[in-house]
Amino acid sequence: MHPPDSIDPPDAASAIVATGLTRSFGSIRALAGLSVNIPAGRIVGLVGRNGSGKSTFLRLCAGLLPPTSGTLQVLGYMPWGAGTEQRQAVAMVVQDQRLPAQQSLRNLAEIVAICYPTWSAARFAAICARSQLDPQRPVGGFSGGQQRLAACALTLATQARLLLLDEPAAGLDPLARRDLVQVLLETVDDGATTVIYSTHLLVDLEQGASHLLCFDGRPELVAVAAFQENVRRVQVILADGMAWDAVPLPPLHGMNVLGPVASGVLIGSESVLAPMQAMPGIRVIFTPVSLEEAYILSRRQTEETQHANRG
Repeated sequence: MHPPDSIDPPDAASAIVATGLTRSFGSIRALAGLSVNIPAGRIVGLVGRNGSGKSTFLRLCAGLLPPTSGTLQVLGYMPWGAGTEQRQAVAMVVQDQRLPAQQSLRNLAEIVAICYPTWSAARFAAICARSQLDPQRPVGGFSGGQQRLAACALTLATQARLLLLDEPAAGLDPLARRDLVQVLLETVDDGATTVIYSTHLLVDLEQGASHLLCFDGRPELVAVAAFQENVRRVQVILADGMAWDAVPLPPLHGMNVLGPVASGVLIGSESVLAPMQAMPGIRVIFTPVSLEEAYILSRRQTEETQHANRG
């Protein structure tokens, strides 16, 4: 299986462009017809259920797997079969990464530095200091979380234009996760680096991710701001003497009515509340939800709609 010799170059603002991208393992289709244009210079989170294709997509982007069908451009080239110079523009932390136990972190850094002309010894030292990693120590003596941090330090210090991180925060304590997110924010600050970050911990994406690539159902790229604005907690309060049977209260997710107060989650446009808001004596309070809650509620609604359509 070989990729096409070339395809039209993408816009310079694009880091990854996929069209009908499919990858199968025997009879199992791990990724089916993904089409997406991921902007450069951003942190993009990959989210979805286990087995939805996130790791497969990252491996395809790193050139570790060939696509079964479809096309894939990474920084303007086809990753499968790419040359050395093109591969040096991409660095990856794989989900099940194991570092050589007998090697010190310093020795591993020297090896990686040979492979990446953009390697920054200063950046590596700074990340190790922040993460409290001893570069002279054999990585086999690190805890699981420390080994994960070591892999991230080696990858981020390459200063590659595209960083692919598959569950980089797995096994990290909250402080280490916060530090990792801060390092990522500093990494993309120059606008020249793109980070694709697969995680089940959406709280890690809330600080810096500009987009989510959702793999549940039909994969789609959504702006984080728009995603959260589409899901809000709503509280409706009636004035004294008003009754609910006279109020056109729209259906809210998880709606609960207690006396003069109704609360629930609105998914979608506020326009459905307009008839009710036009009535005198009604007060409506909107409260933002976390990124994780917005994602869970949106995907649950999608699944319920799909289930109802099938029924």
